[in-house]
Amino acid sequence: MHCVEWARDIFGKAFTMKPKALLKLLEMKDSYVPTSSDIQMLQDSFKMLKNKPVNFDDCIFTAANKFYEFYRNDIMQLLYTYPLDAKTKDGKPFWKLPKRPPTPIQEI
Repeated sequence: MHCVEWARDIFGKAFTMKPKALLKLLEMKDSYVPTSSDIQMLQDSFKMLKNKPVNFDDCIFTAANKFYEFYRNDIMQLLYTYPLDAKTKDGKPFWKLPKRPPTPIQEI
């Protein structure tokens, strides 16, 4: 269930919150005072617009990059930070049930 919530959160930020922040800026123009989180969302939105796919091959490339980001790169970083033999401050194994170490996808 956690993976579903995680995916919904990422989707909601990319396709709901960021576009809404951008629309708010466009509608309010000079009177809009963005918060620090708004500024980050706006920067991310502009980056997404700048790098938007223009054809089907670009869509596949973008999807593959996101896939590798979430299922390889982020997992490899997590395992670098918390290796399989990592211990907590109490000296107990970090990867102890019910917490299991993820396995990064190598190639598809």
